[in-house]
Amino acid sequence: MKFFLKEPDDKQKSEAVWTDMDNAFSVPTSNTNFNSDYVPTQIIAEFIKSLGYDGIAYKSSLGNGHNIVLFDLDMATITEKDICKVKKVDFAFESIVNQYTQH
Repeated sequence: MKFFLKEPDDKQKSEAVWTDMDNAFSVPTSNTNFNSDYVPTQIIAEFIKSLGYDGIAYKSSLGNGHNIVLFDLDMATITEKDICKVKKVDFAFESIVNQYTQH
């Protein structure tokens, strides 16, 4: 989240909102999450889908690339395909408190 020392202009506001949304979509989730942290991005995605868009692109949390979510797979055409071998994966971990396992 970006903080401004004075009222930002419309362009700065727009850029800040899109940056925050991009960051929100990049946060990894799993089916073991029992909280609803992902619900805001799900609602935004459903809204964007309702406007007729075919998908959403957002930055990857695992590298310099982007992830693409397609709402309808028939809207995409495969133009190239390649088989790749993963050469390196680097993970960083931090401790979190899970409210459902605390007694």
